[in-house]
Amino acid sequence: LDKQRNGRREALGCFRRGELSLGSSQWVATEGQFLRIPGKTARSWLQQRQEETEAEIAGARHRLKAQTQDLLREHPKVTE
Repeated sequence: LDKQRNGRREALGCFRRGELSLGSSQWVATEGQFLRIPGKTARSWLQQRQEETEAEIAGARHRLKAQTQDLLREHPKVTE
């Protein structure tokens, strides 16, 4: 997930800095396919996927934190 998030962050940064034009079409690689889509669509799609990935990462971190707390409750001497 981190690799995907970083790649999308770089692409969104290119749009923000003006390295990619919203008016031209852009190539996007997704799920084993290359698609050529308009710049505005590409940017909105990247933003949507980035938000979904951020939500997945937040959920995974929350689950990991809960699991760690459960383990510490079962074995409190581990932290000594």
